[in-house]
Amino acid sequence: MLKILFILILSLSAIADTFTVQSNSSKINFSVNKLLFISVDGKFTKFNGKIIVDDNTVTSISGIVDAGSVNTDNKKRDEDLVGEGYFNIAQHQYIDFKAISTEDNELEATITIKGITKKVSFMIDEMILTGNKLTLKISSVVNKEDFMLNGPFSSVISNDVKVSATLVAYTL
Repeated sequence: MLKILFILILSLSAIADTFTVQSNSSKINFSVNKLLFISVDGKFTKFNGKIIVDDNTVTSISGIVDAGSVNTDNKKRDEDLVGEGYFNIAQHQYIDFKAISTEDNELEATITIKGITKKVSFMIDEMILTGNKLTLKISSVVNKEDFMLNGPFSSVISNDVKVSATLVAYTL
């Protein structure tokens, strides 16, 4: 009987934890240069996701970002970004994110924007796991041309878009 109890305890401790991202306390930001030196910063305000952690290692992340929630604090620019040349939310409302592998402090993911799926490498900048709370900070540089984000004025905007996310998630 003691042996069965020991095996049961071991098997329960090996179960991965699923964390639900809290969008009200998390951030997904981006920054891009225009005219070589002027930084334009923005964020997405509507998103959700799940993160699976097994043995203090992120093993899976999946999430969806509402492209229509883009906010650069400039109404005209935001209207351009949701339009046909950039995110084209009339046909592609959501950005899809799926982690496909993790190794050391690097996360390989697929991102789908405008129906185009590409692999992107992210750095895991920080991971804090305290009880049922997970804070995960990741960052990358994404090439806007890879996703055909070529709207008005795209010729004066750098192809390199810095993306960072601070994801705060809890187990249920």
